[in-house]
Amino acid sequence: MNLFSLFLFLLTCSTIIAVGLIVGALRHRRVRGALQFAIILAGESMWMLGYGGELLSRSFGGKRFWDNLQFTAVDIATLGIFLFALFYTQREHIGRQLAPLLLVEPVANALLVWSDALHHLVRINPQLDTGGSFPALVYTYGPWMWLTLGYTYALDLIALGLLLRHLQHSRLLYRQQVLAVICGVLVPLLGSLVTVLRVVPIRGMEGLDLSPITFAIANPIIAWGVFRYRLLTLAPIARHYVVDQMGDGMVVVDMNGRVIDLNPAVHPGLRVPPDEAIGMPINQVLIGWHDLLERYRDVHVARDEISLVADGHTLHFELQISPLTDWRNHQAGRLVIWRDITSRKRAEQQLELQRQQLENHAIALQQAKEAAEAASQAKSLFLSTMSHELRTPLTAILGYTELIEAEVEYGEFGNLAADIQRVKTSGNHLLNLINSVLEYSKIEAGKLVLDNELFEIDYLIAELGTVARPLIEHNANSFVTDVQNDLGTMYGDKLRVRQVVLNLLSNAAKFTNSGTVTLRVAREELPTGACLVFEVRDTGIGMSAEEIEQLFQEFTQVSAEGRRSGGTGLGLALSRKLCQLMGGDIEVRSLPDAGSVFRALIPARAEPVAEAATALQ
Repeated sequence: MNLFSLFLFLLTCSTIIAVGLIVGALRHRRVRGALQFAIILAGESMWMLGYGGELLSRSFGGKRFWDNLQFTAVDIATLGIFLFALFYTQREHIGRQLAPLLLVEPVANALLVWSDALHHLVRINPQLDTGGSFPALVYTYGPWMWLTLGYTYALDLIALGLLLRHLQHSRLLYRQQVLAVICGVLVPLLGSLVTVLRVVPIRGMEGLDLSPITFAIANPIIAWGVFRYRLLTLAPIARHYVVDQMGDGMVVVDMNGRVIDLNPAVHPGLRVPPDEAIGMPINQVLIGWHDLLERYRDVHVARDEISLVADGHTLHFELQISPLTDWRNHQAGRLVIWRDITSRKRAEQQLELQRQQLENHAIALQQAKEAAEAASQAKSLFLSTMSHELRTPLTAILGYTELIEAEVEYGEFGNLAADIQRVKTSGNHLLNLINSVLEYSKIEAGKLVLDNELFEIDYLIAELGTVARPLIEHNANSFVTDVQNDLGTMYGDKLRVRQVVLNLLSNAAKFTNSGTVTLRVAREELPTGACLVFEVRDTGIGMSAEEIEQLFQEFTQVSAEGRRSGGTGLGLALSRKLCQLMGGDIEVRSLPDAGSVFRALIPARAEPVAEAATALQ
């Protein structure tokens, strides 16, 4: 076999190895750097294919075609080397950021190479030299050739620099991986430099390109790194971030129980300096672990919670022991990891104590709630039952009082008529109080039933004006109505709507003197549907924020000096509960000495709220 045939044989073998490695890389494409490794091999395979075609071709045009193909292959391999170095050393974010820029030179190179016959920026005076051992394409390097060579070597050198720097901080397994890749890149790079500098040390082979041929040396080295050190199945992770900075203690021991690796979290519990601990038996390294180490001496897999006593304090740890295997899947040692869970244990004990206390409080609150509910139900039942008995005698008293008033009106009984009038007023007040209490208790007990009907809103407003105007004008106030046109009809309990609005007007009249009370009625569309808004605005004494907060509480009245105006203290609370029972509510805005605005919002089609009685209790 002559030298020329030997070169072809080496190219063929190296190409076969590269293709096999590509298949392996694609099978493990999820491993960090595997895809970029496949790109390197693809570029090399294309490069070797192109150079084999150039060696076998006898024509000038054929050699030029295969030479053009090699230019593209060199760019692919170089790009793959650079990206592999970035991904393998955990700098993939840089690769993603530079990806658009990295494609500029390969695209420009391909365009200039394949159109070189037009401008000769790549090759100057290319020709076929038949004077050597084989026909060779020879030429002088053009300006673009030198530029692209500089760019290619720069990327290769940066990639080698990244890998060498990573080599310094890598553990043994990853260090051997990196060395295999560095040798696989460095050998072809040296072959390329020999070719570019035209110092081929083989007589008669001066036109030979050693770069593709050196792959016959580089690819077996790479294959050795793939299969021996699992380059494509075990990519490195940043040990500094995963192991050295982890809060858990970690010790790796061999099959003889000697320490071969540990992390900084273990240092406080060492008997010896960390540098001296490597290679020593683990029972001579750790403080206070002798009994535990004896217990787990022959255990290869374990997960347990352990306790140690140190300086009079009990410490709790979560211990995990896992086997470590070598590349032949034989056990080579054990990984021991422990996590300090003392704080968690103490917190769990504290939480358990608090849980028991809360459970006791919950039982007491439940008992108190049941007692309160029973009392509330008893109260509501009592008031509802006494409704008839209380109303009947009071109605009779008022009837007889009116009869006496009529009889004495024409007599001469002195102040008897005024006294009787006071009896009537007191009786009316008492009846209003009892009616309010009874209605309020009915709502709380869920016994109040709405009598819904369809009615004209304008008629309701006219009735309200007739009844409320004397009350409002009694304190020298003026009564103004602002009613939206075409309000139409409303489906609801007319009596309850009238009661709510009249209560708001009466309340405004009591707290306004020589002012204005305005009733505005409008139909508005809310997210919940059409709604009637009855707004009562007065220019009276107003209220503070603290007074507004207590406004709707039962039996509560404004009690500031000069503001108390009688009443049961149930009117506003009852009105709001009636609105809520009809599916609406009452809103209020007020400022001291600036009047108040009450807005009763009632759905245009008021339906009783089934949950109202329960919600209002």
